[in-house]
This record gives sequence, C-alpha cells and structure tokens, in this order.
Amino acid sequence: MSNSIDTAMIDAFGTSTKLAYQQMGAELQFAVQVVNDVNAATYRFKTLGKGVATTKGRHGIVPIMGLQHGGSTATLIDRYGAELLDDLDEFKQNEATRQNYSMSIAAALGRETDQIIIAAWGATANTIADVGNLGLTKDRVMSVRETMNFADVSKRDRFAIVGPRQSTELMSIEEFVNSRYQPNFPLVQGSINGKEWLGFTWLEHTGLPITLGAEDYRQTYFVHKAASGLAVGKGITMREGYLIERDSTMVLGKMSMGATIIDPPGIYELECREAE
Repeated sequence: MSNSIDTAMIDAFGTSTKLAYQQMGAELQFAVQVVNDVNAATYRFKTLGKGVATTKGRHGIVPIMGLQHGGSTATLIDRYGAELLDDLDEFKQNEATRQNYSMSIAAALGRETDQIIIAAWGATANTIADVGNLGLTKDRVMSVRETMNFADVSKRDRFAIVGPRQSTELMSIEEFVNSRYQPNFPLVQGSINGKEWLGFTWLEHTGLPITLGAEDYRQTYFVHKAASGLAVGKGITMREGYLIERDSTMVLGKMSMGATIIDPPGIYELECREAE
C-alpha cells in the first residue's frame, strides 16, 4: 500500500479546495480592493488626496494643486488548515470523503479570510452607537448614507454587511421588500444578499462581532470598496506528506494575506441592538 496520496489525487484535491473556497468560503472579498501576488511581508495601499482647481491671472503662474500622497499598510499573516488521512483507512474511503475534507479546509480558510477583513473594518473610528436600542432602521441607514455623501464617498460600490437579526429587521421595512419601490432588485427566495437599496448592496454575514452586556449589540458595517484593501501574498496552496509517527497523511491548505483600512471616511461601523 502506498504511504501517501498520489499526485493526481492531490491535484484534484487542491483544485476542488480552491473551487469550494471561491463558492462557499470567503464572502467579503468583493467588498474590498484585492491585490494578489504580494511578494513581501507587508503591502502599502497608496492614496492620493483631492485637488482643487483654481483660476489664474493673465500671464500669471499656473497654480499647483499640491496633491497629498498617503497610504495604509497591510501586514500579511500566514493561515493554515489541515486534516489527517489514516493510512489504513485511506483505501477504504471514497472520493466523497476526500471531497468533504476539501470542503472543510476551504470553509475554514474562507471564514478566516472574512475575519481578516472584518478585523480591519473594526479598526475604524467611525462608530455609530445604537442610542435608544433601535436596531437597524431606515432612518439609521439614511443617516449613514448622508454622512458618506457629505464626505464625497463615491456612490458606486457601496456595501452594507449585516447579521441575521438585521436581515429580519430589513424585512419589516416596506421600501426594502416591496418590488414596487425597486422592481429591478426583488428579494430572491427571501434572501437580502445582492439586493441594492439606498445605494448599498446588502449582504448577510454570520461572522460579525457582537458586544455582550446588559444589551447585546451587533457590529454591522457600511463600506465603500475602495476604502479597504486585502493584500494576498499567496492564495490557497495544497500540500501533503506522510507522517510516520501517526501512520497518516497530512493534507494541508495554507494562505497568506492581510487587510487594512485605506480611506477612513469610506467605512462606518453601525452598532445594532440584537433584540431577543
């Protein structure tokens, strides 16, 4: 009996893991800037300040805007997900078992990718407390929208990431659920995912942090895609090796990435009470 999984199986395992990662793993990558193939321990996302156009007198010197250069640095950290295949069990297990391992590794790495992004968003200073324990309401969303508009945040590529409780609260808002108001963006099988409302593309996520206390508060996020970045040094890589002391083959998935806030006015944390 072979003491390791053959190359063809490993290639298939790696391919299925990457596919599963894309399909059911990370859900928030579309809401941030993503830079791949970063060959360094850190990556600096550069920013350029806004300029002001002015006039000049006849034969006068053309005024220079003096654009301000800045940026934010993401530190890449390695993440791992692994499983063991017992050598004597390997020949008894069918392809479905290995596929389940692949799905589990992909799901774990996907959840970790989302947590990297959420942790970066959580560093924002733009936190709005839930005064009055209102939860998620139309007026509160309108307030965030207005604040972002005043900050000249682009009206394209805005996203709202909320928890299951907030999704339920959205269902009670007539303008959100009734197709009369947005016939081009109906709810699909009752899901808010991908629906556009008040300039935001909505997504329900189960991994948002919650502050526990006398009242529990979910941290939801309203973000512009260009306001945060994910630097990927290496996407999912699969390896395998026989461990003689365990008489098992370890199948390992790993990745390296980091996230940061690039443009603070484009990220708002909206605290929402988790009603019982």
